[in-house]
Amino acid sequence: MTEPLRRALLVDDSEIALRFLETRLQRWGLRMDRATGSDRALELLAAGPPYDFVFVDVELGPHSRLDGFALAQHIGRRNRDQPRPVLVMVSAHASPSHRARGQLAGCDAYLAKPLDAVELQRLLLRHGLKPRAATPTAPSVPG
Repeated sequence: MTEPLRRALLVDDSEIALRFLETRLQRWGLRMDRATGSDRALELLAAGPPYDFVFVDVELGPHSRLDGFALAQHIGRRNRDQPRPVLVMVSAHASPSHRARGQLAGCDAYLAKPLDAVELQRLLLRHGLKPRAATPTAPSVPG
């Protein structure tokens, strides 16, 4: 029996960044939803079922009511009776002060852009994910 897919929400105002992160996470068997702003992220979070992971950028653009830090705080405060998703800040702002702000906002991890594949792998392994094997291709038949 296969393990059910775990869910992840990816939040970034850049479609390119969302696609890049989604590509890096596909081999981990995550079912992913994407949001380009805080309002859409909040809608998806409220719709359920709960997410296992939330990856969020610090800067969510001028059309977002909340930045990534405020969104992480909001996620940490909601539904305290349910398990909280693993909150991962993914940002080009990787100074010690930004990392400290992420920790204070309730983030479990802070990944710098561009993403370090080894650091991402360590994070996912630490939270119980295993990479899924690539679907084997049919063997070629000698002609």
